[in-house]
Amino acid sequence: MPQKLSFLQGIGGTKLDQCMPFKLRRVLSVIFGVTEMIFFGGIFYGMNALFPVLQKEDIFANLCPSSTNHSGCDKQINMYANALTTYSVVMMVMLIVIGTLIDYIGLRLVKLASTLLYFVGMLMFGFVTPSTSPLIFVGGTLAAVGGMGMMVCTFSVNQLFTKTAVVVLAFVTGSYDASSALFAIVNLTYSAGIPLRITFLILACCGLAMSTFSSCFIYSYWLSDMGKYKNKVNTLDVLEEEDSKSSGEQELEKKDSYELAAEGKEKESELPLDAAADAVLSELFQTRLKSLRSLPFFVCTMYFALALLRFTFFLGELTPAANAHFQDSSTTDRIANTLSFSLAGGILAGLLCGTVIDKLRAIYRPKISHILSLEASHDRTQALLWIKLRPMAFSMYIMATFSLIVSCLVFVPVEEVYYVNFFFLVLMRGFLFSTFSSSVIAAFPIAQFGTLYGIGGSLAGAFSCLQYALLIPPPMIGNGCALAIAVLLFIPPTIILFKSLVCDSRTKRESRRIL
Repeated sequence: MPQKLSFLQGIGGTKLDQCMPFKLRRVLSVIFGVTEMIFFGGIFYGMNALFPVLQKEDIFANLCPSSTNHSGCDKQINMYANALTTYSVVMMVMLIVIGTLIDYIGLRLVKLASTLLYFVGMLMFGFVTPSTSPLIFVGGTLAAVGGMGMMVCTFSVNQLFTKTAVVVLAFVTGSYDASSALFAIVNLTYSAGIPLRITFLILACCGLAMSTFSSCFIYSYWLSDMGKYKNKVNTLDVLEEEDSKSSGEQELEKKDSYELAAEGKEKESELPLDAAADAVLSELFQTRLKSLRSLPFFVCTMYFALALLRFTFFLGELTPAANAHFQDSSTTDRIANTLSFSLAGGILAGLLCGTVIDKLRAIYRPKISHILSLEASHDRTQALLWIKLRPMAFSMYIMATFSLIVSCLVFVPVEEVYYVNFFFLVLMRGFLFSTFSSSVIAAFPIAQFGTLYGIGGSLAGAFSCLQYALLIPPPMIGNGCALAIAVLLFIPPTIILFKSLVCDSRTKRESRRIL
């Protein structure tokens, strides 16, 4: 028994936190994070491409007039669409559990638990038979929740970076988006003769192996400890690098000494600024309950709820809308496969979002530094809070614009227009998760991230249950409601921009009065 307890403490505790040098940890965190997200993260968002495969496997074939007809029927497709909607809703609702557990039992244990859920769910889904068709709801939900848990844990890798933190975060979320294309590849491998269960078995085992390794050796036990690695670079590693440099390299370094010194000071100044801002926010939001009751949390969650509903409804409504427009199963299948491949562009869209936010953050850093230099007051704290959120407001505006375009193009019954719409959908998705996670990180203490992100995501997931009602009427009516939702998406960034301008103006007046 003592040996077992020691083993569990080594895995779940902090003994593994120092097993890897900082530089190697940072490189592997990106490699493993991106790989895990692409192959195991949000793969079920691309389930539309798997519909033809499930039909050939006679999943829910009993709903059709003839179970021997592999062409399927509308009731069968609607059941698959309901399964996809269930995955989308449940995994977002479960964020409240995932986020809370990250803060209270640790990052490493949550990632290990998410990995186990993914492994079990993939096996259940892959080995489903016509007689056990309802298992696609159970297995898919477990795998989707596990993938979402893995993604939330992977968010922590951005704590290993400074200037490029948001870009890294967006790279991870973009990879999660791109994983939707995996089922389109599974469709091709199935057509090439590889059984569905073999493919899912490979994905399950590879996901288990990779995620277990990263959980134990890349991630720290507590989320807040991830950022501390930046200040704990091994001095011996630095000395070894200095000794290994050639004389030519040393001469070049001497020539660039002033530039390097300036760059070093700039990098060092970022950490105290972030720490000072986090200290002010920690003083403002001393408890998670106070954060949950705040206007910034309401605004960020409102944005995420509306955006998530618009995105997930598009996925659920795609096949019914295409069937209504074209009345041709081959055209509908082609459109669904194209969407899955198109979502692979989520990596580029995520990087675009991260770059936009990082550039805007760089623009506002001097203003934030100036605000922190002022005398502590309520106006100063409010100005800091809303100005830190201002870059995300512009990101929300961009996302809302793409959403509005997508909501308008869905009414056009032209196949080529569908493909153009996929381009805007990918851009919309690229700004969806990155903007919300960046907003929570910017506005609240990092120690509360897991709980706040989880509760916000759960509320958004519960709100997205409205798509069940939107899927009942004809696609024209449902898409009309979705257009109204896209218009509402412009409200949250407008609130942030207005509040930041008002608070900034008050701070300037206070500064002039003191002078």
